[in-house]
Amino acid sequence: MALVSSAWHMYRVLMISEHVFPRSTTFCCQPTIDGCNIDNWPENAAFRNLVANELRYIAKLIEGKVQLPRRFRSESPEA
Repeated sequence: MALVSSAWHMYRVLMISEHVFPRSTTFCCQPTIDGCNIDNWPENAAFRNLVANELRYIAKLIEGKVQLPRRFRSESPEA
C-alpha cells in the first residue's frame, strides 16, 4: 500500500496505518516534495515549528498520553 503525505507528517501516517490495516500489509511511504520537506525544514522557522510539534505529538502517542481517534484504533490488526 502506498502512503503519500508531507515529509514532516509521514511517520505519524505510518503509525496510524499500522493500526488500521492488517499486519500482512506492506507499506511504501512516499513523502511529497512540496512545502516542508527533508531539505528545507531546518532553514525555515515555520517548518521547524511544524516538525517540532509533530515530534511532540508522536512522543505523546508513544507514551499513551493521547489516543488515536476511535476509527483508527485497533488492538490487534488481523493478519
